[in-house]
Amino acid sequence: MRPEVRTHLEWIKMSIEELERYAPIPKDFNAFRNDRAAQLITERLLIVIGEAVMRIQRDEPELALSDMKKIIRVRNILAHDYEHVSVDNLFVIYERHIPILKAEVAALLEQP
Repeated sequence: MRPEVRTHLEWIKMSIEELERYAPIPKDFNAFRNDRAAQLITERLLIVIGEAVMRIQRDEPELALSDMKKIIRVRNILAHDYEHVSVDNLFVIYERHIPILKAEVAALLEQP
């Protein structure tokens, strides 16, 4: 694995850890819907994750993470089409997709 790709993976890992630390998603969607700070933190860190995935795709296209294209699409929506950001989608991404990405990144970072 190229050193810059490892750096991008570290950024993803750090962003996920910060999501868990600073914007822990409650199991109750209504609590998340009413927590604007958690929403903003989630949006920002998903942009960082998406940017890192874009760079991984550019630097080492054979490295596969689940849903790379979807992650990049979410990043683009958050960065450029913010009026289309849905709190529902943020909640689903965090609850369902981030744990998968977290496990994949951890496994890749364990490789020499």
